[in-house]
Amino acid sequence: MASLRGIEARQYLTETRGISEAGIKDLGLGFFHSYNDVVQNLQDRGFDRDEIKSVRLKALDGYITYPWLDANNRPLTIYGRWHTQVPPENKPKTIALSGKSTKRSPLYLDRALKDRHSEIILVEGVNDAALAQSLGLTNVSAYVGASCSNEQIETLKKKGIAKVILCGDPDSAGDNGTVSNLIRMIELEISVYIAPKLPDNLDPDEFILKYGVEAWCEHINNAEHGFRWQAKRLIQQCGTDTDEAIEKLTKLAVSWTSSIPSSMQKELDTFFWSEIDRLTGTISSGKLKHSLNRFQAQQQNSLHLMNETVVTEFDGAEELKQEIRNLIETGTSDSDVEIAIPELARQYERSSSDLRRLFKAIESELDRDEDRDLRDREINNLLEISKEDIRLDAYIPAKLADPLAKLAVYLGVNNASLLTILLTVSASLLPINTNLKLIEATDFYAYPILYSGICAESGSGKSPLIKVFINPLSKLQQEEETRST
Repeated sequence: MASLRGIEARQYLTETRGISEAGIKDLGLGFFHSYNDVVQNLQDRGFDRDEIKSVRLKALDGYITYPWLDANNRPLTIYGRWHTQVPPENKPKTIALSGKSTKRSPLYLDRALKDRHSEIILVEGVNDAALAQSLGLTNVSAYVGASCSNEQIETLKKKGIAKVILCGDPDSAGDNGTVSNLIRMIELEISVYIAPKLPDNLDPDEFILKYGVEAWCEHINNAEHGFRWQAKRLIQQCGTDTDEAIEKLTKLAVSWTSSIPSSMQKELDTFFWSEIDRLTGTISSGKLKHSLNRFQAQQQNSLHLMNETVVTEFDGAEELKQEIRNLIETGTSDSDVEIAIPELARQYERSSSDLRRLFKAIESELDRDEDRDLRDREINNLLEISKEDIRLDAYIPAKLADPLAKLAVYLGVNNASLLTILLTVSASLLPINTNLKLIEATDFYAYPILYSGICAESGSGKSPLIKVFINPLSKLQQEEETRST
Protein backbone atom coordinates (compact mmCIF):
# COMPACT_ATOMS: atom_id res chain seq x y z
CA MET A 1 0.00 0.00 0.00
CA ALA A 2 2.87 2.40 0.80
CA SER A 3 4.71 1.62 -2.46
CA LEU A 4 4.34 3.38 -5.80
CA ARG A 5 2.19 0.48 -7.02
CA GLY A 6 -0.30 1.23 -4.26
CA ILE A 7 -0.93 4.88 -5.19
CA GLU A 8 -4.23 4.23 -7.01
CA ALA A 9 -5.53 2.04 -4.18
CA ARG A 10 -4.46 4.61 -1.60
CA GLN A 11 -6.21 7.38 -3.52
CA TYR A 12 -9.41 5.33 -3.68
CA LEU A 13 -9.38 4.81 0.09
CA THR A 14 -8.48 8.40 1.02
CA GLU A 15 -10.37 10.39 -1.63
CA THR A 16 -13.40 8.18 -2.35
CA ARG A 17 -13.84 6.35 0.95
CA GLY A 18 -12.54 9.07 3.29
CA ILE A 19 -10.15 6.80 5.21
CA SER A 20 -7.05 8.74 6.23
CA GLU A 21 -3.45 7.58 5.78
CA ALA A 22 -3.32 7.06 9.56
CA GLY A 23 -6.52 5.01 9.37
CA ILE A 24 -5.11 2.85 6.58
CA LYS A 25 -2.06 2.09 8.71
CA ASP A 26 -4.07 1.54 11.91
CA LEU A 27 -6.43 -0.95 10.22
CA GLY A 28 -3.56 -2.75 8.46
CA LEU A 29 -5.07 -2.24 4.99
CA GLY A 30 -2.86 -3.38 2.13
CA PHE A 31 -2.73 -3.70 -1.63
CA PHE A 32 -2.25 -7.12 -3.26
CA HIS A 33 -0.40 -5.94 -6.37
CA SER A 34 1.49 -9.07 -7.43
CA TYR A 35 0.71 -12.72 -6.73
CA ASN A 36 4.21 -13.80 -7.78
CA ASP A 37 5.85 -11.32 -5.39
CA VAL A 38 3.68 -12.54 -2.51
CA VAL A 39 4.45 -16.20 -3.30
CA GLN A 40 8.17 -15.46 -3.36
CA ASN A 41 7.94 -13.59 -0.06
CA LEU A 42 6.06 -16.46 1.58
CA GLN A 43 8.51 -19.03 0.22
CA ASP A 44 11.36 -16.96 1.66
CA ARG A 45 9.59 -17.27 5.01
CA GLY A 46 9.50 -21.07 4.83
CA PHE A 47 6.09 -21.86 3.26
CA ASP A 48 6.09 -24.38 0.41
CA ARG A 49 4.36 -23.67 -2.89
CA ASP A 50 1.60 -26.29 -2.46
CA GLU A 51 0.71 -24.81 0.92
CA ILE A 52 0.50 -21.33 -0.60
CA LYS A 53 -1.50 -22.58 -3.59
CA SER A 54 -4.13 -24.17 -1.32
CA VAL A 55 -5.08 -20.73 0.05
CA ARG A 56 -5.94 -19.44 -3.45
CA LEU A 57 -4.26 -16.10 -2.97
CA LYS A 58 -4.17 -15.42 -6.70
CA ALA A 59 -7.81 -14.31 -6.55
CA LEU A 60 -6.71 -11.27 -4.52
CA ASP A 61 -4.55 -9.82 -7.32
CA GLY A 62 -5.48 -6.14 -7.71
CA TYR A 63 -7.55 -5.93 -4.53
CA ILE A 64 -7.24 -3.77 -1.43
CA THR A 65 -6.90 -6.19 1.47
CA TYR A 66 -8.67 -5.93 4.81
CA PRO A 67 -7.33 -8.24 7.55
CA TRP A 68 -10.29 -9.91 9.31
CA LEU A 69 -9.57 -11.10 12.86
CA ASP A 70 -11.71 -13.15 15.21
CA ALA A 71 -12.98 -11.94 18.58
CA ASN A 72 -9.70 -13.08 20.19
CA ASN A 73 -7.54 -11.07 17.77
CA ARG A 74 -6.52 -14.11 15.68
CA PRO A 75 -6.54 -14.08 11.84
CA LEU A 76 -9.75 -15.39 10.24
CA THR A 77 -9.54 -14.38 6.59
CA ILE A 78 -8.53 -11.61 4.20
CA TYR A 79 -11.30 -9.58 2.59
CA GLY A 80 -10.67 -7.83 -0.71
CA ARG A 81 -12.20 -4.81 -2.43
CA TRP A 82 -11.17 -3.82 -5.97
CA HIS A 83 -8.83 -0.84 -5.82
CA THR A 84 -10.97 1.50 -7.96
CA GLN A 85 -14.62 2.50 -7.75
CA VAL A 86 -15.63 0.31 -10.71
CA PRO A 87 -13.86 -3.06 -11.17
CA PRO A 88 -13.08 -4.57 -14.59
CA GLU A 89 -15.86 -6.56 -16.22
CA ASN A 90 -14.36 -9.93 -15.25
CA LYS A 91 -13.66 -9.00 -11.63
CA PRO A 92 -16.13 -8.94 -8.69
CA LYS A 93 -16.18 -5.77 -6.62
CA THR A 94 -15.46 -7.69 -3.41
CA ILE A 95 -13.88 -11.04 -2.64
CA ALA A 96 -12.74 -13.07 0.38
CA LEU A 97 -10.50 -16.07 0.88
CA SER A 98 -12.51 -19.28 1.00
CA GLY A 99 -12.71 -21.48 4.06
CA LYS A 100 -15.10 -22.78 6.70
CA SER A 101 -16.30 -20.31 9.35
CA THR A 102 -14.05 -17.53 8.08
CA LYS A 103 -16.68 -14.94 9.05
CA ARG A 104 -17.67 -16.42 12.39
CA SER A 105 -16.93 -13.12 14.13
CA PRO A 106 -18.13 -9.71 12.88
CA LEU A 107 -15.41 -7.59 11.27
CA TYR A 108 -13.70 -5.36 13.88
CA LEU A 109 -15.47 -6.97 16.84
CA ASP A 110 -11.95 -7.58 18.19
CA ARG A 111 -11.36 -3.82 18.26
CA ALA A 112 -14.69 -3.20 20.01
CA LEU A 113 -13.85 -5.79 22.67
CA LYS A 114 -10.36 -4.36 23.10
CA ASP A 115 -12.00 -1.04 24.05
CA ARG A 116 -14.35 -2.94 26.42
CA HIS A 117 -17.59 -2.19 24.59
CA SER A 118 -20.54 -4.34 25.70
CA GLU A 119 -22.84 -2.44 23.31
CA ILE A 120 -21.96 -2.29 19.62
CA ILE A 121 -23.29 -0.91 16.35
CA LEU A 122 -23.57 -3.40 13.48
CA VAL A 123 -23.43 -2.16 9.88
CA GLU A 124 -23.57 -4.08 6.63
CA GLY A 125 -20.47 -3.14 4.65
CA VAL A 126 -16.71 -3.44 5.12
CA ASN A 127 -16.00 0.20 4.32
CA ASP A 128 -18.89 1.35 6.53
CA ALA A 129 -17.07 -0.18 9.51
CA ALA A 130 -13.57 0.68 8.27
CA LEU A 131 -14.35 4.40 7.98
CA ALA A 132 -16.03 4.46 11.41
CA GLN A 133 -13.08 2.66 13.01
CA SER A 134 -10.59 5.03 11.35
CA LEU A 135 -12.47 7.96 12.95
CA GLY A 136 -12.25 6.44 16.42
CA LEU A 137 -15.74 4.88 16.51
CA THR A 138 -14.43 1.57 17.83
CA ASN A 139 -17.89 0.25 18.74
CA VAL A 140 -18.80 -0.17 15.04
CA SER A 141 -18.53 -3.66 13.52
CA ALA A 142 -19.73 -5.16 10.23
CA TYR A 143 -21.43 -8.45 9.44
CA VAL A 144 -20.57 -8.11 5.71
CA GLY A 145 -23.49 -9.71 3.93
CA ALA A 146 -27.27 -9.67 3.76
CA SER A 147 -27.44 -10.41 7.50
CA CYS A 148 -25.36 -11.78 10.37
CA SER A 149 -24.43 -15.44 10.20
CA ASN A 150 -25.61 -17.62 13.09
CA GLU A 151 -21.97 -18.01 14.14
CA GLN A 152 -21.53 -14.24 14.34
CA ILE A 153 -24.57 -13.89 16.60
CA GLU A 154 -23.36 -16.73 18.81
CA THR A 155 -19.95 -15.02 19.04
CA LEU A 156 -21.64 -11.80 20.20
CA LYS A 157 -23.44 -13.76 22.93
CA LYS A 158 -20.30 -15.61 24.04
CA LYS A 159 -18.31 -12.37 24.23
CA GLY A 160 -20.85 -10.67 26.48
CA ILE A 161 -22.35 -8.21 23.99
CA ALA A 162 -25.56 -7.23 25.76
CA LYS A 163 -26.95 -4.71 23.28
CA VAL A 164 -26.69 -4.32 19.51
CA ILE A 165 -27.80 -1.33 17.43
CA LEU A 166 -28.50 -2.36 13.84
CA CYS A 167 -27.93 0.14 11.04
CA GLY A 168 -28.33 -1.66 7.72
CA ASP A 169 -28.25 -0.15 4.25
CA PRO A 170 -31.45 1.79 3.38
CA ASP A 171 -32.85 -0.71 0.86
CA SER A 172 -35.14 -3.76 0.89
CA ALA A 173 -32.17 -6.12 1.35
CA GLY A 174 -31.10 -4.08 4.37
CA ASP A 175 -34.62 -4.27 5.85
CA ASN A 176 -34.81 -8.03 5.33
CA GLY A 177 -31.40 -8.44 6.93
CA THR A 178 -32.52 -6.38 9.91
CA VAL A 179 -35.60 -8.60 10.44
CA SER A 180 -33.46 -11.74 10.28
CA ASN A 181 -30.87 -10.30 12.67
CA LEU A 182 -33.55 -9.15 15.12
CA ILE A 183 -35.25 -12.55 15.36
CA ARG A 184 -32.06 -14.55 15.85
CA MET A 185 -30.47 -12.13 18.33
CA ILE A 186 -33.62 -12.08 20.45
CA GLU A 187 -33.56 -15.89 20.60
CA LEU A 188 -30.15 -15.57 22.30
CA GLU A 189 -31.49 -12.81 24.58
CA ILE A 190 -29.40 -10.01 23.08
CA SER A 191 -31.20 -6.66 23.37
CA VAL A 192 -31.63 -5.16 19.89
CA TYR A 193 -32.16 -1.54 18.88
CA ILE A 194 -32.64 -0.35 15.30
CA ALA A 195 -31.42 2.97 13.95
CA PRO A 196 -33.74 5.05 11.76
CA LYS A 197 -33.42 4.50 8.02
CA LEU A 198 -30.58 6.65 6.67
CA PRO A 199 -31.74 9.58 4.48
CA ASP A 200 -31.22 9.97 0.73
CA ASN A 201 -30.38 6.27 0.31
CA LEU A 202 -26.99 6.87 1.90
CA ASP A 203 -24.97 3.97 3.24
CA PRO A 204 -23.45 4.49 6.74
CA ASP A 205 -20.01 5.54 5.44
CA GLU A 206 -21.60 7.96 2.93
CA PHE A 207 -23.71 9.46 5.72
CA ILE A 208 -20.65 9.98 7.96
CA LEU A 209 -18.67 11.60 5.12
CA LYS A 210 -21.56 13.94 4.24
CA TYR A 211 -22.79 14.93 7.70
CA GLY A 212 -19.91 14.10 10.06
CA VAL A 213 -19.33 12.00 13.17
CA GLU A 214 -21.52 14.13 15.42
CA ALA A 215 -24.54 13.69 13.13
CA TRP A 216 -23.85 9.94 12.99
CA CYS A 217 -23.82 9.68 16.78
CA GLU A 218 -27.07 11.66 16.97
CA HIS A 219 -28.63 9.35 14.37
CA ILE A 220 -27.59 6.26 16.36
CA ASN A 221 -28.92 7.80 19.59
CA ASN A 222 -32.36 7.91 17.94
CA ALA A 223 -32.43 4.12 17.55
CA GLU A 224 -35.63 2.46 18.80
CA HIS A 225 -36.09 -0.89 20.48
CA GLY A 226 -36.39 -3.79 18.05
CA PHE A 227 -39.77 -4.80 19.50
CA ARG A 228 -41.17 -1.31 18.85
CA TRP A 229 -39.72 -1.33 15.33
CA GLN A 230 -41.31 -4.73 14.60
CA ALA A 231 -44.69 -3.62 15.99
CA LYS A 232 -44.69 -0.66 13.60
CA ARG A 233 -43.82 -2.96 10.67
CA LEU A 234 -46.73 -5.32 11.46
CA ILE A 235 -49.20 -2.44 11.80
CA GLN A 236 -48.00 -0.95 8.51
CA GLN A 237 -48.33 -4.37 6.88
CA CYS A 238 -51.83 -5.18 8.20
CA GLY A 239 -53.53 -1.89 8.92
CA THR A 240 -56.12 -1.49 11.71
CA ASP A 241 -59.13 0.00 9.98
CA THR A 242 -61.20 -3.22 9.77
CA ASP A 243 -61.93 -6.26 11.94
CA GLU A 244 -60.24 -8.42 9.33
CA ALA A 245 -57.09 -6.28 9.55
CA ILE A 246 -57.08 -6.55 13.36
CA GLU A 247 -57.54 -10.33 13.12
CA LYS A 248 -54.59 -10.55 10.73
CA LEU A 249 -52.49 -8.27 12.96
CA THR A 250 -53.35 -10.45 15.98
CA LYS A 251 -52.28 -13.66 14.29
CA LEU A 252 -49.01 -12.19 13.06
CA ALA A 253 -48.28 -10.60 16.45
CA VAL A 254 -48.95 -13.79 18.43
CA SER A 255 -47.00 -15.88 15.91
CA TRP A 256 -44.05 -13.51 16.00
CA THR A 257 -43.93 -13.27 19.81
CA SER A 258 -44.44 -17.00 20.46
CA SER A 259 -40.72 -17.76 20.33
CA ILE A 260 -39.58 -14.77 22.43
CA PRO A 261 -37.68 -15.98 25.55
CA SER A 262 -39.64 -15.54 28.77
CA SER A 263 -36.77 -13.47 30.20
CA MET A 264 -37.62 -10.75 27.62
CA GLN A 265 -41.36 -10.64 28.39
CA LYS A 266 -41.08 -7.29 30.19
CA GLU A 267 -39.39 -5.71 27.16
CA LEU A 268 -42.06 -7.27 24.94
CA ASP A 269 -44.86 -5.69 26.99
CA THR A 270 -43.06 -2.35 27.21
CA PHE A 271 -42.07 -1.91 23.59
CA PHE A 272 -44.16 -4.27 21.42
CA TRP A 273 -47.67 -4.46 22.83
CA SER A 274 -47.60 -0.89 24.14
CA GLU A 275 -46.60 0.36 20.67
CA ILE A 276 -49.50 -1.48 19.05
CA ASP A 277 -51.82 0.09 21.64
CA ARG A 278 -50.33 3.57 21.12
CA LEU A 279 -50.66 3.48 17.35
CA THR A 280 -54.03 1.75 17.11
CA GLY A 281 -55.85 2.29 20.39
CA THR A 282 -57.30 -1.20 19.94
CA ILE A 283 -55.94 -2.82 23.09
CA SER A 284 -57.52 -0.25 25.39
CA SER A 285 -60.77 -0.36 23.43
CA GLY A 286 -60.84 -4.12 23.84
CA LYS A 287 -60.98 -5.08 20.15
CA LEU A 288 -57.42 -6.34 19.82
CA LYS A 289 -57.37 -7.72 23.36
CA HIS A 290 -60.48 -9.80 22.67
CA SER A 291 -59.03 -10.99 19.36
CA LEU A 292 -55.69 -11.72 21.02
CA ASN A 293 -57.24 -13.78 23.84
CA ARG A 294 -59.34 -15.79 21.38
CA PHE A 295 -56.39 -16.51 19.12
CA GLN A 296 -54.10 -17.45 22.03
CA ALA A 297 -56.76 -19.87 23.29
CA GLN A 298 -56.88 -21.47 19.85
CA GLN A 299 -53.09 -21.70 19.86
CA GLN A 300 -53.08 -23.31 23.31
CA ASN A 301 -55.66 -25.92 22.23
CA SER A 302 -53.66 -26.70 19.11
CA LEU A 303 -50.48 -26.91 21.16
CA HIS A 304 -52.13 -29.26 23.67
CA LEU A 305 -53.31 -31.58 20.90
CA MET A 306 -49.93 -31.46 19.24
CA ASN A 307 -48.15 -32.29 22.50
CA GLU A 308 -50.43 -35.30 23.02
CA THR A 309 -49.67 -36.43 19.49
CA VAL A 310 -45.95 -36.00 20.10
CA VAL A 311 -46.07 -38.06 23.29
CA THR A 312 -48.08 -40.91 21.83
CA GLU A 313 -47.24 -40.95 18.13
CA PHE A 314 -44.06 -38.99 17.43
CA ASP A 315 -41.61 -41.72 16.51
CA GLY A 316 -39.42 -39.64 14.24
CA ALA A 317 -37.43 -37.79 16.90
CA GLU A 318 -34.18 -39.66 16.18
CA GLU A 319 -34.64 -39.25 12.43
CA LEU A 320 -35.19 -35.50 12.92
CA LYS A 321 -32.05 -35.24 15.05
CA GLN A 322 -30.05 -37.08 12.40
CA GLU A 323 -31.32 -34.76 9.66
CA ILE A 324 -30.20 -31.76 11.72
CA ARG A 325 -26.81 -33.41 12.36
CA ASN A 326 -26.43 -33.90 8.61
CA LEU A 327 -27.13 -30.20 8.03
CA ILE A 328 -24.43 -29.25 10.54
CA GLU A 329 -21.79 -31.81 9.58
CA THR A 330 -22.03 -31.14 5.83
CA GLY A 331 -21.31 -27.45 6.43
CA THR A 332 -24.66 -26.22 5.12
CA SER A 333 -24.69 -22.45 4.69
CA ASP A 334 -26.77 -20.29 7.05
CA SER A 335 -29.14 -19.30 4.25
CA ASP A 336 -29.77 -22.96 3.31
CA VAL A 337 -30.34 -23.80 6.99
CA GLU A 338 -32.97 -21.05 7.16
CA ILE A 339 -34.70 -22.67 4.15
CA ALA A 340 -34.41 -26.21 5.57
CA ILE A 341 -35.77 -25.45 9.07
CA PRO A 342 -39.35 -24.53 8.05
CA GLU A 343 -39.45 -27.53 5.67
CA LEU A 344 -38.38 -29.91 8.46
CA ALA A 345 -40.89 -28.23 10.79
CA ARG A 346 -43.71 -29.04 8.37
CA GLN A 347 -42.43 -32.54 7.77
CA TYR A 348 -42.21 -33.44 11.48
CA GLU A 349 -45.13 -31.23 12.60
CA ARG A 350 -43.02 -29.10 14.92
CA SER A 351 -42.70 -25.33 15.18
CA SER A 352 -39.79 -23.59 13.46
CA SER A 353 -38.72 -22.02 16.75
CA ASP A 354 -38.56 -25.50 18.37
CA LEU A 355 -36.39 -26.75 15.53
CA ARG A 356 -34.08 -23.75 15.75
CA ARG A 357 -33.56 -24.45 19.47
CA LEU A 358 -32.95 -28.13 18.70
CA PHE A 359 -30.52 -27.13 15.94
CA LYS A 360 -28.52 -24.97 18.38
CA ALA A 361 -28.53 -27.70 21.06
CA ILE A 362 -27.23 -30.36 18.64
CA GLU A 363 -24.69 -27.92 17.22
CA SER A 364 -23.40 -27.23 20.75
CA GLU A 365 -23.19 -30.98 21.48
CA LEU A 366 -21.18 -31.58 18.31
CA ASP A 367 -18.91 -28.63 19.12
CA ARG A 368 -18.30 -30.03 22.61
CA ASP A 369 -17.47 -33.45 21.16
CA GLU A 370 -15.11 -31.86 18.65
CA ASP A 371 -13.49 -29.71 21.35
CA ARG A 372 -13.08 -32.79 23.57
CA ASP A 373 -11.35 -34.72 20.77
CA LEU A 374 -9.15 -31.73 20.02
CA ARG A 375 -8.18 -31.35 23.69
CA ASP A 376 -7.38 -35.05 23.92
CA ARG A 377 -5.10 -34.78 20.90
CA GLU A 378 -3.43 -31.65 22.27
CA ILE A 379 -2.87 -33.25 25.68
CA ASN A 380 -1.38 -36.36 24.06
CA ASN A 381 0.88 -34.15 21.94
CA LEU A 382 2.01 -32.26 25.04
CA LEU A 383 2.71 -35.50 26.88
CA GLU A 384 4.81 -36.71 23.94
CA ILE A 385 6.66 -33.40 23.74
CA SER A 386 7.41 -33.55 27.47
CA LYS A 387 9.44 -36.69 26.85
CA GLU A 388 11.77 -34.79 24.54
CA ASP A 389 14.35 -32.15 25.39
CA ILE A 390 16.79 -29.77 23.72
CA ARG A 391 20.53 -29.19 23.83
CA LEU A 392 21.21 -25.83 25.45
CA ASP A 393 24.48 -25.33 23.55
CA ALA A 394 22.43 -25.27 20.33
CA TYR A 395 20.81 -22.00 21.48
CA ILE A 396 23.26 -20.28 23.83
CA PRO A 397 27.08 -20.25 24.17
CA ALA A 398 28.58 -23.39 25.70
CA LYS A 399 30.16 -21.30 28.45
CA LEU A 400 26.65 -20.56 29.71
CA ALA A 401 24.96 -23.75 28.50
CA ASP A 402 27.12 -26.23 30.45
CA PRO A 403 26.51 -24.89 33.98
CA LEU A 404 22.81 -24.41 33.22
CA ALA A 405 22.50 -27.99 31.97
CA LYS A 406 24.01 -29.20 35.27
CA LEU A 407 21.58 -26.98 37.16
CA ALA A 408 18.66 -28.50 35.22
CA VAL A 409 19.74 -31.98 36.32
CA TYR A 410 20.09 -30.81 39.92
CA LEU A 411 16.58 -29.26 39.93
CA GLY A 412 15.04 -32.18 38.06
CA VAL A 413 13.70 -30.03 35.21
CA ASN A 414 14.27 -30.19 31.47
CA ASN A 415 16.51 -27.84 29.51
CA ALA A 416 13.62 -26.38 27.52
CA SER A 417 11.92 -25.04 30.67
CA LEU A 418 15.15 -23.49 31.85
CA LEU A 419 15.85 -21.82 28.49
CA THR A 420 12.26 -20.50 28.31
CA ILE A 421 12.66 -18.63 31.60
CA LEU A 422 16.17 -17.45 30.73
CA LEU A 423 15.02 -15.84 27.46
CA THR A 424 11.92 -14.28 29.02
CA VAL A 425 13.89 -12.75 31.89
CA SER A 426 16.66 -11.60 29.55
CA ALA A 427 14.18 -9.83 27.25
CA SER A 428 12.84 -7.90 30.24
CA LEU A 429 16.33 -6.45 30.86
CA LEU A 430 16.55 -4.67 27.51
CA PRO A 431 16.35 -0.86 27.70
CA ILE A 432 12.92 0.75 27.39
CA ASN A 433 11.85 1.43 23.77
CA THR A 434 14.19 -1.21 22.35
CA ASN A 435 12.51 -2.48 19.19
CA LEU A 436 13.15 -4.80 16.28
CA LYS A 437 12.71 -3.13 12.90
CA LEU A 438 11.15 -5.86 10.75
CA ILE A 439 10.35 -3.94 7.56
CA GLU A 440 12.11 -0.60 7.32
CA ALA A 441 10.18 0.59 4.25
CA THR A 442 6.85 0.47 6.08
CA ASP A 443 8.22 1.34 9.52
CA PHE A 444 7.01 -2.05 10.76
CA TYR A 445 8.61 -2.93 14.08
CA ALA A 446 7.96 -5.03 17.17
CA TYR A 447 9.04 -4.80 20.80
CA PRO A 448 11.12 -7.79 21.98
CA ILE A 449 8.72 -8.67 24.77
CA LEU A 450 8.38 -12.38 25.46
CA TYR A 451 5.42 -13.96 27.22
CA SER A 452 5.92 -17.52 28.39
CA GLY A 453 4.30 -20.11 30.59
CA ILE A 454 5.52 -23.27 32.29
CA CYS A 455 2.85 -25.92 32.82
CA ALA A 456 3.62 -28.73 35.25
CA GLU A 457 2.15 -30.53 38.23
CA SER A 458 2.53 -29.20 41.76
CA GLY A 459 5.97 -29.93 43.19
CA SER A 460 7.66 -30.09 39.79
CA GLY A 461 10.10 -27.32 40.61
CA LYS A 462 8.53 -24.38 38.77
CA SER A 463 9.12 -21.80 41.53
CA PRO A 464 12.76 -22.80 42.27
CA LEU A 465 13.43 -22.62 38.54
CA ILE A 466 12.17 -19.04 38.31
CA LYS A 467 14.08 -18.01 41.43
CA VAL A 468 17.35 -19.18 39.83
CA PHE A 469 17.17 -16.13 37.55
CA ILE A 470 15.05 -13.68 39.54
CA ASN A 471 16.94 -13.80 42.86
CA PRO A 472 20.35 -12.71 41.44
CA LEU A 473 18.62 -9.88 39.59
CA SER A 474 16.85 -8.76 42.76
CA LYS A 475 20.18 -8.74 44.58
CA LEU A 476 21.81 -6.65 41.84
CA GLN A 477 18.86 -4.26 41.91
CA GLN A 478 19.16 -3.80 45.69
CA GLU A 479 22.89 -3.15 45.37
CA GLU A 480 22.30 -0.57 42.65
CA GLU A 481 19.59 1.17 44.68
CA THR A 482 21.88 1.28 47.72
CA ARG A 483 24.72 2.73 45.60
CA SER A 484 22.46 5.38 44.06
CA THR A 485 21.21 6.58 47.45
